[in-house]
Amino acid sequence: MMNILSIQSHVAYGHVGNSAAVFPLQRIGVEVWPVNTVQFSNHTGYDEWRGDVFSGEAIRLVVQGIEERGVLGECDVLLVTEVYAAGEAPIAGADGRAICRAVRSRGLIEPVFVESVDDLAEALRAVLHDGDVVLTMGAGNLGAVAQDLKNRFAGAAA
Repeated sequence: MMNILSIQSHVAYGHVGNSAAVFPLQRIGVEVWPVNTVQFSNHTGYDEWRGDVFSGEAIRLVVQGIEERGVLGECDVLLVTEVYAAGEAPIAGADGRAICRAVRSRGLIEPVFVESVDDLAEALRAVLHDGDVVLTMGAGNLGAVAQDLKNRFAGAAA
């Protein structure tokens, strides 16, 4: 079984971040451990929303609790791109490099920071094997990134 630690936003109304990712992944047999960075009433693309942004410390404590269950090291590969705010203020300590440092300090897996999503395809080529599954999670332009990856890998196989 594949295990995914999903650190994303969450909305009560709508489908972005963990509220969009968790159920479909569970339906295909993936174990998902959602860690919410925000809890909003709805997407920030609307004129108004309500809710809280969780501190970097609160997120770290949730991940630490998962680690204490002894399961955090069950990931095979972790590629991390930069974390971008979706209308809310950036969360101190919740950027891509900080996530890599926090994971690396646990000594369970060596994360790979990918500076730009434009470099993601090459980073994936270095670690993927036949039959591997690639899951992308996020909002904004990540849907376009996922389609671009599909096109690049399909073109390479032809």
